[in-house]
Amino acid sequence: MAESYQPKRDWWRFWSPESWKEWWRRRPAWHEYRQEARRLDSLIAQRESSLSIANGELAGATQQLAWAREVRPQEIPTKIARSETGLAAIIGVALLEIRKREGTSVWTPVDHGHVYLTDRQAIFSGSKDVKFRYDKVISREMTDKGLFIDTSARKRSHILAGPAEKISSLITASEAVGRGEDPTAPFAARAESLGRTADDIERELDKLRAELESLATPPRPISPVWALASVLLIVLFVGSVLADAGDAQQPVAIATTTTSTTADMTTTTERTTTTAVDVTTTSLPLTTTTVPLITNAEIIFAAPAPGPSGDPTEPFPGGAEVVTVVSITDGDTLNISFSDGSVEPIRLIGVNSPESNECWADEAGRALASLTPMGAKIGMTVDVSDRDDFDRLLRYVWVGAMSVNEELVRRGAAISRRYPPDTSMARRLDAAQVDAKAAQLGLWAPDACGPTADARLVIAHIEFDAPGDDNVNLDAEWLRITNAGNNLVDMTGWGIRDESASNRFDFPVGFGLAGGESVIVRSGCGDNFGTTLFWCSVGSAVWNNDGDTGFLTDPNGNVHHDFSYQGTATTTSSSTTTTTAPAPVTTSGGGGGSSGCHPSYQGECVPIGVSDVDCRGGSGDGPYYVGRVTVVGYDEYRLDHDNDGIGCESS
Repeated sequence: MAESYQPKRDWWRFWSPESWKEWWRRRPAWHEYRQEARRLDSLIAQRESSLSIANGELAGATQQLAWAREVRPQEIPTKIARSETGLAAIIGVALLEIRKREGTSVWTPVDHGHVYLTDRQAIFSGSKDVKFRYDKVISREMTDKGLFIDTSARKRSHILAGPAEKISSLITASEAVGRGEDPTAPFAARAESLGRTADDIERELDKLRAELESLATPPRPISPVWALASVLLIVLFVGSVLADAGDAQQPVAIATTTTSTTADMTTTTERTTTTAVDVTTTSLPLTTTTVPLITNAEIIFAAPAPGPSGDPTEPFPGGAEVVTVVSITDGDTLNISFSDGSVEPIRLIGVNSPESNECWADEAGRALASLTPMGAKIGMTVDVSDRDDFDRLLRYVWVGAMSVNEELVRRGAAISRRYPPDTSMARRLDAAQVDAKAAQLGLWAPDACGPTADARLVIAHIEFDAPGDDNVNLDAEWLRITNAGNNLVDMTGWGIRDESASNRFDFPVGFGLAGGESVIVRSGCGDNFGTTLFWCSVGSAVWNNDGDTGFLTDPNGNVHHDFSYQGTATTTSSSTTTTTAPAPVTTSGGGGGSSGCHPSYQGECVPIGVSDVDCRGGSGDGPYYVGRVTVVGYDEYRLDHDNDGIGCESS
């Protein structure tokens, strides 16, 4: 490479005529090199973008080819296609139809099931069967909600909300089988063509990169003007620093206020004093950490005091074993020592605090420490079980006659959770939680973990008792969340959890829920589609049949809404078994209607979480009945038969 141009050592000669001539002579070659390098850089960037697109299309075509290879004769469980050849099945698809909401036509889920493909038609099989004959299809196209299908044989258009690209590819392959053609042929040809295109772009990209590398870099001209400008900037900078240093030595005037008070009046006078501040000996932190204020901290972290949970100054309950607090593990676990010096962990019965990686975990530990500080004498009593699966002692803890378990729940540092058979204090703990929620204490505060989300999302229903074995039939166990507002809500960062320490669900990044729509979260595994998502709980069901609570948390971790149910109470006699229908205990938060009322209906209170609701005076068999209501969200109970936004109009 040619040597770069260097000015003469005598600095005053740097601005000589010879220097200007040398700079002018080298300038054209340098600009020509820069223009050519920029042109090649631009072409390389364009080809790299084209290659990325081509590779993406090739990957999609390869996937479509793999799907087409799945099309082969097989049995499909639908009577409609008994005389046809079954070819493929897509499990977990929602059927969408146009419905009116507040005067606007919107695509609304009306059924959930599976799609079966034959050599003649596609069949959606849910609570009812909907056929789409290939020779009657007028339009079939991809949309953001799923695969749109319009046929001349049906009055309504439909959207199959699921793996739309897979459904479309399998329909194309099944149509080819019906025509007696190879179902993989069109996909194989497209994949091959895209592969050749990607190879051509790659070869062209290699040539451009080689051409850029081969460019000879000419000597770079250094303009005398740049050198002069650099000297001037250095002089200005040094002058500015010296000026600031001079100002720093000047004394700073600080205004102070003196207040004198008499029995009948207050006189305030101001005087100005001059105080010299030594800047050189004062250091300021470069960063500051803002500690969020905790609402009602004086209650949550207060020392034990007489109240609804008991009086700490009174004796321990009868039979209580007195031990000493050694340390606090978290909000519901502590270590204690016995009189012989042995140390054991205690897990508090009937409560559950946030886990170590969750919002309010540290605060819950502080709340327990404020009630049972290290070295304190506490009492402990047993219920039924002695230890849990982690070999921790299961105990109720007492400070005098005050229940620490209950006080933690009452302060909002833990939730009430039933762990059968240890439920002797369950009613007291449930009542304490009702009080904590009403007072918005601790984790029940709307902004406990940060600013609350501006959304009207509610847990509308939990289908906790799946047919058969819940741990096997996971897809039949689900939770529904409804957007009772009018605006689309980006669910990125939102989550769902139950009362346990392990069941957690995070919404997919970019998932949005439109106003008035609902999303179903099924406990099993599957491909997310439309407004149906899969929790993919491994090995066991999420929702307990004997009662549980679902919590909807916003991106900051605040409890935005919660939904509790009592479960299914079953009594058995020698001749009959009577099952009481599940009923919700309470719902709160989210602004989507009053407690226990469905957020999709306005007017008369429509209950949440019941098996069915019918119009009063109609032919429905209940078990719940309502009068005229306005439908503002998903019409779960089908009260608005003509889709005009008014339900039970004749009631």
